Amino acid sequence: MKTFNIDKNRILNLVENNDEIHIMDKTTIKAAVFTPARWASFMLCLDEIHDQVCKLIEGAHVAYLNHYRGGWHVTVSRGLHGADLRKFYVPLGETNGSS
Repeated sequence: MKTFNIDKNRILNLVENNDEIHIMDKTTIKAAVFTPARWASFMLCLDEIHDQVCKLIEGAHVAYLNHYRGGWHVTVSRGLHGADLRKFYVPLGETNGSS
Protein backbone atom coordinates (compact mmCIF):
# COMPACT_ATOMS: atom_id res chain seq x y z
CA MET A 1 0.00 0.00 0.00
CA LYS A 2 1.22 3.49 -0.85
CA THR A 3 0.17 6.44 1.31
CA PHE A 4 0.05 10.11 0.30
CA ASN A 5 -0.79 13.13 2.48
CA ILE A 6 -3.46 15.23 0.74
CA ASP A 7 -3.57 17.89 3.44
CA LYS A 8 -3.12 18.04 7.20
CA ASN A 9 -6.34 16.05 7.85
CA ARG A 10 -6.60 13.66 4.91
CA ILE A 11 -4.56 10.87 3.42
CA LEU A 12 -4.88 8.84 0.24
CA ASN A 13 -4.06 5.13 0.37
CA LEU A 14 -3.47 3.24 -2.85
CA VAL A 15 -4.17 -0.44 -2.21
CA GLU A 16 -2.30 -2.14 -5.01
CA ASN A 17 -3.39 -5.77 -4.59
CA ASN A 18 -7.12 -5.06 -5.04
CA ASP A 19 -6.89 -1.84 -7.08
CA GLU A 20 -8.67 0.42 -4.58
CA ILE A 21 -8.08 4.02 -3.59
CA HIS A 22 -9.07 5.09 -0.07
CA ILE A 23 -9.33 8.74 0.95
CA MET A 24 -9.43 8.92 4.74
CA ASP A 25 -10.02 11.73 7.21
CA LYS A 26 -7.40 11.41 9.97
CA THR A 27 -9.68 12.99 12.59
CA THR A 28 -12.84 10.94 12.07
CA ILE A 29 -11.21 7.89 10.43
CA LYS A 30 -14.05 7.96 7.87
CA ALA A 31 -13.03 6.95 4.37
CA ALA A 32 -14.34 6.94 0.82
CA VAL A 33 -13.40 3.87 -1.23
CA PHE A 34 -12.83 4.10 -4.96
CA THR A 35 -12.52 1.25 -7.44
CA PRO A 36 -10.77 2.22 -10.69
CA ALA A 37 -14.15 2.72 -12.43
CA ARG A 38 -15.51 4.79 -9.53
CA TRP A 39 -12.34 6.89 -9.45
CA ALA A 40 -12.66 7.57 -13.21
CA SER A 41 -16.31 8.57 -12.76
CA PHE A 42 -15.40 10.84 -9.83
CA MET A 43 -12.60 12.48 -11.81
CA LEU A 44 -15.04 13.27 -14.64
CA CYS A 45 -17.08 15.47 -12.27
CA LEU A 46 -14.09 17.03 -10.45
CA ASP A 47 -14.18 20.33 -12.40
CA GLU A 48 -17.89 20.68 -11.64
CA ILE A 49 -17.29 19.94 -7.94
CA HIS A 50 -14.51 22.55 -7.88
CA ASP A 51 -16.81 25.15 -9.48
CA GLN A 52 -19.53 24.45 -6.91
CA VAL A 53 -17.09 24.73 -3.98
CA CYS A 54 -15.83 28.08 -5.38
CA LYS A 55 -19.43 29.36 -5.61
CA LEU A 56 -20.01 28.24 -2.02
CA ILE A 57 -16.89 30.09 -0.84
CA GLU A 58 -18.14 33.23 -2.64
CA GLY A 59 -21.36 33.04 -0.61
CA ALA A 60 -23.69 31.69 -3.29
CA HIS A 61 -26.50 29.26 -2.42
CA VAL A 62 -25.27 25.84 -3.56
CA ALA A 63 -27.16 22.54 -3.42
CA TYR A 64 -25.06 20.19 -5.53
CA LEU A 65 -25.40 16.39 -5.53
CA ASN A 66 -23.77 14.01 -8.00
CA HIS A 67 -23.82 10.20 -8.06
CA TYR A 68 -20.48 8.76 -9.17
CA ARG A 69 -21.17 4.98 -9.07
CA GLY A 70 -21.82 2.24 -6.54
CA GLY A 71 -24.16 4.23 -4.30
CA TRP A 72 -21.50 6.92 -3.73
CA HIS A 73 -22.46 10.59 -4.00
CA VAL A 74 -20.66 13.90 -3.65
CA THR A 75 -22.52 16.82 -2.06
CA VAL A 76 -21.60 20.50 -1.91
CA SER A 77 -23.96 22.68 0.12
CA ARG A 78 -24.13 25.33 2.81
CA GLY A 79 -22.81 24.09 6.16
CA LEU A 80 -20.03 22.04 4.58
CA HIS A 81 -16.45 23.21 4.36
CA GLY A 82 -15.87 21.51 1.01
CA ALA A 83 -17.19 18.44 -0.75
CA ASP A 84 -18.84 15.63 1.24
CA LEU A 85 -18.40 12.07 -0.10
CA ARG A 86 -20.91 9.50 1.14
CA LYS A 87 -22.30 6.12 0.30
CA PHE A 88 -26.10 6.13 0.33
CA TYR A 89 -28.08 2.97 0.80
CA VAL A 90 -31.63 1.85 1.50
CA PRO A 91 -31.88 -0.23 4.70
CA LEU A 92 -33.74 -3.52 4.41
CA GLY A 93 -37.49 -2.93 4.70
CA GLU A 94 -37.29 0.81 3.96
CA THR A 95 -37.93 2.73 0.75
CA ASN A 96 -35.96 5.95 1.39
CA GLY A 97 -32.19 6.08 1.22
CA SER A 98 -29.99 7.30 4.05
CA SER A 99 -26.29 7.52 4.70
